[in-house]
Amino acid sequence: LCVVHLEIIFSGRVNPPIKNKAAAIDTRPRYSTMAAMSMPTVLAFMAHPADAEFLCAGALFLLADIGFEVHVAAMAPGDCGSPDKPADEIAAIRREEGRRAAALYPGEFHCLEERDLQIHYSPATTKKACSLFRKLRPEIVITQSPVDYMLDHEETARIARAACFNAPIPNAPCEDDSAPLDRIPHLYYANAVESVG
Repeated sequence: LCVVHLEIIFSGRVNPPIKNKAAAIDTRPRYSTMAAMSMPTVLAFMAHPADAEFLCAGALFLLADIGFEVHVAAMAPGDCGSPDKPADEIAAIRREEGRRAAALYPGEFHCLEERDLQIHYSPATTKKACSLFRKLRPEIVITQSPVDYMLDHEETARIARAACFNAPIPNAPCEDDSAPLDRIPHLYYANAVESVG
């Protein structure tokens, strides 16, 4: 994720050159500051709590610094994330960790409440994701690598890709009747952990 490039685009410090300056009147909008635009939103859409912190926390901090509203979503609450705690107990702990971590950006944490090791691209999961995307209205989505050591991560990447495409379509299946997005969000894939895929 090229945060410097995004900062330039959203701060308006650089505009593409006009090819024929003598014959053209520059009518492109110019933004002197982020305040000239509504606050843009970035969504880190991951499989589990803490995935965003392992894979893209630096980008989220930098985007927050230049004025982005930050949201972190997990498909599952981390219910298989402990060798000795019951699923409900560790899921509650991991949800709270997700909330506390997102607050540091500062941001907000969301969980779609699927189960660990059972995240699958399906009509139900794409409806959940589409509804979340329409609610948050991200300009940028960062998700997991589509080639990864863990199937939950790969399936989350597929769900994110589908939700980015579906959320602007008025008749796309969603869990609610929220308004479609104005356009497809920019989708970025984080590298897999240690680039293992």
